[in-house]
Amino acid sequence: MAKIEEIIIGGLLSFVRDGGDVSGSPVSSTLLPASDNALWLSLGCVLSCQVEKDEMEFEKLCAVAGGGYKKTKKRMTVQDMMRINVGETHDLYWELHQGFNAAIVDATPQVPFLKNDRHIMGWASLQARGDDGLDRLVIVVRAKLSLAEPGEWAAEPLKPVYLLEIEVNALNASLPDNITA
Repeated sequence: MAKIEEIIIGGLLSFVRDGGDVSGSPVSSTLLPASDNALWLSLGCVLSCQVEKDEMEFEKLCAVAGGGYKKTKKRMTVQDMMRINVGETHDLYWELHQGFNAAIVDATPQVPFLKNDRHIMGWASLQARGDDGLDRLVIVVRAKLSLAEPGEWAAEPLKPVYLLEIEVNALNASLPDNITA
């Protein structure tokens, strides 16, 4: 049975980068750490999340039975993305913002703006939580993490916007819960 409700959705965003050690094997496109693994890093409270997609449209001509051709248009999704605004910063934010070539180690200088392709590959977990405290959706996807908007340095808390470019992967999962009556 369908459940109709007025709800405020918040959430939590976590990320684990490729290369971390899980029982002697590195995190990769074929190894997703368990949800309780210490490699998962909380990127903070989700203030907003927008699902986006890049599409490609093309036309083709197909022969028809009576002769001639029929033109058809087709639209395909070529990339799914999530634009996620969070209320906190994390060392991954600074690594992406500054274009560092490696993970940050406190009090260890790095040359900024070396990395031209500023992204981190890994796994992302997004918990969409209702205002009643119940998760509605838990999504775990293979993704490229980058900064969509670095946020403004001002006399207010910094609120960066991350972009997750989702890769197709057999380990990706979406678990809906508390949605139907």
